[in-house]
Amino acid sequence: MNSPAASEKKPAAPVKRAAGPNLDLPERLKAYQGVWVFLEHDRGHVHSVSWELLGEARKPADKLGSRVAVAVLGGTDEPLEQFASEAFSFGADKAYVIHDPVSLGYRNEPFTKGLTDPVNKYRSEILLLGATSMARDLAGSVATTLLTGLTADCTELNIDP
Repeated sequence: MNSPAASEKKPAAPVKRAAGPNLDLPERLKAYQGVWVFLEHDRGHVHSVSWELLGEARKPADKLGSRVAVAVLGGTDEPLEQFASEAFSFGADKAYVIHDPVSLGYRNEPFTKGLTDPVNKYRSEILLLGATSMARDLAGSVATTLLTGLTADCTELNIDP
């Protein structure tokens, strides 16, 4: 056979792509926007890591040109609206408040459903959870349910433009 040897072929030039948010994503994924923070709370107080994450969430949101939202789940008699109001003072643009009697006290299944349902409905692009024992338990099941990746123990957040 007279086929050219591999060394005789010219290497293909690298493809240059313009930078920009969602440029290379399939159309169905371009609808996902926004950076969400899961507000973890216990005994009437939001865990401090949630406020820290809320401050950090602004950086990737600004780079992506999107909004920062919080998701807070709890029982029907918990002060979730108060937590959402506090979140606005820490920089949140929007709050998703989910009252559900089965979410009084942490259990993995109700919290997984309570968090993945609004993510699927409102299509957040990024979801941040703190590195607490509760959030570590929740993050794995949320990522599995959403069929997405999970990065744990981040010390810095950054988005390449």
